Amino acid sequence: MLAKIKLDWLGAISAVLLTFVAVFWSVSTATRTHRLDVENRLDALAKVVEARVSRTVAAIDLLLLDAIQELPPGDLAADKAFHRFLIARSRFEPDTLSVSVISPEGNVLHSVLPEIIGKNVGERSYLTYFRTHPQSDQLFIGEPVVGLKGREFVPLARAVRDEQGKLRMVMVATIQTALINQIVEAALPSEASGLISLTNRDHVVLAVAPPQPDSIGKSLAKTPLRVAHLATGKDTSIQEGAGRINDTYRVIAFRTAQPWGLVIGVSVSRTDIMRQLTPHYLVGAALVALVTLAAAFFLRLRLSRERSRLEAEKATTRAREHYLRVLDDMPALVRRTDGNGQCLNVNSAWTALTGQTVEQALGMGWLAVIHPDDHDKVLAEGDEHEFRLLRADGGYAWIHEVTRPLRDQDGFDMGLFASGVDITPSREFQEQLQQSNAELEQFAYVASHDMREPLRMIASYLGLIERRLNTGDTADLGEFLNFAKDGAQRMDRLILDLLQYSRIGRMSAPKSMTDLGQAVQKAQAHLEVAMAEQGASLEVGPLPTIFASPDDMVRLFQNLIANAIKYRQPGVAPKVVISALRQTGAWQISVADNGIGITPEFFERIFRIFQRLHGRDEHDGGTGIGLSICKKIVENHGGRIWVDSPGPNQGSVFTFTLPA
Repeated sequence: MLAKIKLDWLGAISAVLLTFVAVFWSVSTATRTHRLDVENRLDALAKVVEARVSRTVAAIDLLLLDAIQELPPGDLAADKAFHRFLIARSRFEPDTLSVSVISPEGNVLHSVLPEIIGKNVGERSYLTYFRTHPQSDQLFIGEPVVGLKGREFVPLARAVRDEQGKLRMVMVATIQTALINQIVEAALPSEASGLISLTNRDHVVLAVAPPQPDSIGKSLAKTPLRVAHLATGKDTSIQEGAGRINDTYRVIAFRTAQPWGLVIGVSVSRTDIMRQLTPHYLVGAALVALVTLAAAFFLRLRLSRERSRLEAEKATTRAREHYLRVLDDMPALVRRTDGNGQCLNVNSAWTALTGQTVEQALGMGWLAVIHPDDHDKVLAEGDEHEFRLLRADGGYAWIHEVTRPLRDQDGFDMGLFASGVDITPSREFQEQLQQSNAELEQFAYVASHDMREPLRMIASYLGLIERRLNTGDTADLGEFLNFAKDGAQRMDRLILDLLQYSRIGRMSAPKSMTDLGQAVQKAQAHLEVAMAEQGASLEVGPLPTIFASPDDMVRLFQNLIANAIKYRQPGVAPKVVISALRQTGAWQISVADNGIGITPEFFERIFRIFQRLHGRDEHDGGTGIGLSICKKIVENHGGRIWVDSPGPNQGSVFTFTLPA
């Protein structure tokens, strides 16, 4: 239950967090997009103001340059032609309020307004600028001032110098401040906080819209946002911070109109920018709140269901504990695992058979007593299977197991319930029956072939003897009797070998912990005479102690060593090497010789009963049952035997496995 509650809490919190992240991402994206749109719009408005102001200033600058070109060399006041030129040229620039020529001392030398000729304009900023910048030939745009006729205007001036560079006079054109204000106001942003300012090269305010108290003529040179704009080294930039004009936190688009150094600033307050996103924020907050409420309702509902489930599970647990106690007393092997194959419990029948404690069997410990070759079979999905289980005495028992899935009251998978019974006796009986049937079939073949052959030989020579006796011819009777006797002796050997073969397993010594090294020593003692006659040598490596019949092990090694001596290469002393290799759950024993070898097509045939690859008189004869006895001994001990050989006269290696 705790895990499910944690999972529910995790799911609910995840849903809320995912919703919050989605809303946050959506709001952030909308904010960035809207902010970018606002910045692009402010920059576009600044560009409009820049274009209109630049066009006006450029036209007036051209007027001043044309007037300078037409300056007469003598007295300006008396030169009527120059006066007519100024009047005519000014009409092409309707934005121009007046065009005048001012001496370095401030006297009006000439003007389109005759009434101001000869008057002194006072200390104007353009006079100060040109005196202090003797090399400057650029257009100077001054701060707004009140002229001699009481009108407010912005002066645009160019210096006229003599050949030595000394200031000779200043050509000045004026435009009304109201005209500049009209240009600025036409591009005013739609937001209530929208503001546009226009400053000259010295960052003195020339115009501002909407009008702000005491703003015209105010210097903005040290305002942080303007300083930041100038620090970029670019003509355009977007800055954000408190504005100098009304101290409102703003987003400002700056543009510098070159080459005159006019700076246009178009701005709106951040409050107005964020206000337009308020509906989006409210929808996101409402969505997060709605998901949070839904998650809370879901958790409350789940907790209520889990409490009901817990009460039901308590009752089920009591019933299950009673059921498990009953299962523990059952004679069947009971095992319960979870969905990952981890053992949760085994009953007393399991611990009694395997010797494992319940603690040792938990988790994946129960697999330790399953035969390694049967792991995949047991772990695979399936209702029934048979496998080998390691008993406490070291042997293996065959188990027939039936598995069924376990589910809780909601139908969720809880693992598997497995019940098994020991079928070792029936399995062994079945295997013995199959082996006996195979042996009977082989015996029938032998009886019809190998055993009848000596009988036919005996009958044939006895018939010859009978006919000779009837005719009175006794010649060759002794030889015929020897042939008949040889057939009888071969028949006797066949019967003795069959008797030995049939006793394997039935009359073998009981299995016990057997030292294979001692078994080899006893086999060597039995073959001492044959080994000495052929000069055979035996090299034995470390051999294990296993659970086996001592007599069968001696007979096994004796037959293999004798086989190596019998099938030796002519003129080569037999050499036999016995070694052991540990494998998973078994020992692999190898008996290698340097004999005549075997071709691959006979690797299986030589283990069949009474199968010989050579004639009866070759390699000391034999019935062909020795390797069949070896095969039966190994298989009765749960192993297998095979042979490998590189080829004729390259020796053979007989290898068999026995359970460890």
